[in-house]
Amino acid sequence: GVAEILDTMGHDFDWLYRLPLDDAPTYEMLSRGRNMGVFPLKGHSTGKLLLQLQPSHINDLVALAALGRPGPLQSGGAAEYIERKHGRTVMPAYHAKVMDILGETYGVVIYQEQVMGLMRVAGFDWPIVHKVRKLISKSGGAAAVDQFHSAYTLGMRQGGVAAGEAEHLWEQCKRAGGYVFNKAHGAMYALHAYWTAYLKCHHPAIFACIMANHEQKEAFQRQILREFRQQGGTLVLLDPNRSEQKFSSPEPNTILGGFQTLKGVGPGHAEKIIAKRPYRDWTHFLLNCPSSLAYDLQAAGVHTGEVDLDSALVIAPWFVNVKYLPIEKAAVQRFRVPPIRDIHHDMDGTKGSRLARIVGRVTDVQ
Repeated sequence: GVAEILDTMGHDFDWLYRLPLDDAPTYEMLSRGRNMGVFPLKGHSTGKLLLQLQPSHINDLVALAALGRPGPLQSGGAAEYIERKHGRTVMPAYHAKVMDILGETYGVVIYQEQVMGLMRVAGFDWPIVHKVRKLISKSGGAAAVDQFHSAYTLGMRQGGVAAGEAEHLWEQCKRAGGYVFNKAHGAMYALHAYWTAYLKCHHPAIFACIMANHEQKEAFQRQILREFRQQGGTLVLLDPNRSEQKFSSPEPNTILGGFQTLKGVGPGHAEKIIAKRPYRDWTHFLLNCPSSLAYDLQAAGVHTGEVDLDSALVIAPWFVNVKYLPIEKAAVQRFRVPPIRDIHHDMDGTKGSRLARIVGRVTDVQ
């Protein structure tokens, strides 16, 4: 996706390396949780971490790549890091040797290199340190790491680290047995994430258009386009004479739906529709496209310029509406259910059980 964006913009990869790493709008966008399409930060769980972390520096993204791994997430290490970063809790006053290792991450073990460093403080030689590294890099688990506990405790005492502090640090090392990143890996991920976020922030139409074309999951595709509209972009369902096979951006800050993005229109149909252009007007177009498509487009009202959202969602589930009505917001808060427009697929019979659960929940509240 990034390569295609750069090609569309007329840039090569060297252009990315010349970008400043302190772009405030990019960090502000990420801090709002707008991360869809930003690899490797595009998941919903990472979006929550972004909201909590409020990144403002490339090092925050390096840490975030590690904080999102099973070890820090499941152990509570991610929460500790965030609380200490924002000054809501105080970092323990560790031994000077330990502070050299954990100071940059607020006393939380989030990198493989930090576990290795603590093992060195405990006096382990490099072959043993390497064994520990292999365990935490392959989800060895806390039990596998625990075999080194006795030697670690003795080594820390001989190194001048207090028993209570050493044990607390050991618990963090055990939690790392649930799999943690090495810092170099995190730095690589962070740099790629920053570049992708920069493109999303400063070239939103090109970014969202290309990422939506590559996204296989409908929910993620929809969210990419939703965030594009939240950034102030315009989303047009269809234009008979300008739409291409897939999503395109014919003008700045605008994304135009393609024929293949519509329900029931495959590559062959799309090619035939495009081959018959130009169309004099909507009537001429509707008379020359498949009857089922013409019916759906008329029902959605696209020919009038005033698109009916519910009808449009049937033919183009990606055609999202960013601003919910007040009654929808109230329903979400009161009943904790998605807005009606987001569950229209549940009415097709394949997901009826979920819809029934939602209806039952609302009925119970009433």
